[in-house]
Amino acid sequence: MTQTDVLPQQTSAMVKHTIASIHQNYASVLSRQRIADAVGVNKDYLDRIFQREMQLSPWNYLTRYRMKRAKELLDTTSSSITMIATQVGFEDVAYFSRVFKKEVGCSPRDYREQPG
Repeated sequence: MTQTDVLPQQTSAMVKHTIASIHQNYASVLSRQRIADAVGVNKDYLDRIFQREMQLSPWNYLTRYRMKRAKELLDTTSSSITMIATQVGFEDVAYFSRVFKKEVGCSPRDYREQPG
């Protein structure tokens, strides 16, 4: 990023607000539109600015955050994988397992069974 590419202060605040909103609502059913509405901007604008500042989309950030929370729950609870999927915002456990495997490199069950 060159000196002329530095984002304005309100952009940084907007991205921080987006991150805070994702952290607060990750367990809910979210959409790109709902995330953008929470911040008060157009979803395409949010995608562009968030991507520029964070090097990933708000949606990918949400997915990574959900996986981080899922790993914490797998490590610290005996809740079922179905329950954990629901707790981190997935309605479909099969989809949760596919996303988890893609992001983490193994299934939720295999992750839980790994030696600490």
